[in-house]
Amino acid sequence: MAIRLAIRVCIMTFLLAAMLPLQSEAVAHPKPKAVPDRPELNFQPGPLRIFQSPTNGRWFWYMTYEVSNYTGEDRIWAPTLTLFTDRGEVIESGRGVDRDQVLEIHEHLGQGMLELQHEIIGDLLQGEGNARSGLVVWQAGHTDVHELSLFVAGISSETTLVEHP
Repeated sequence: MAIRLAIRVCIMTFLLAAMLPLQSEAVAHPKPKAVPDRPELNFQPGPLRIFQSPTNGRWFWYMTYEVSNYTGEDRIWAPTLTLFTDRGEVIESGRGVDRDQVLEIHEHLGQGMLELQHEIIGDLLQGEGNARSGLVVWQAGHTDVHELSLFVAGISSETTLVEHP
């Protein structure tokens, strides 16, 4: 019995020692700089609103925004916008949203220069005169939420190369 216990302790010690380098690699992920050393895109969100489709009664969150480029070089604008609710929902823009619903919201807003979320993907030229205005739409699973958070990927010019472990 004592020999089995000693063998188990040795095996556990070996496994823990073998896992120690893995733990330090997992902690060593890239971290963003507190102050970016390169200019970033200027993203100005509009108000986040809710809309009920008159044709099918479904609810959608939507937001307009303007993005401009002061980075010193032309950039590609292909944003990913994700909405988080206090109910635990993680909602990707455009998922479960038909083009007809997006067009209903676009028509409701009456802003002809507003680009739809998939049409805005492309070159973002430098300067204020080249700013682009977009519309982004999320399917609203629940409308009785108290807090929403928005994550926008694609604004930062900061990148890093991470080797596969």
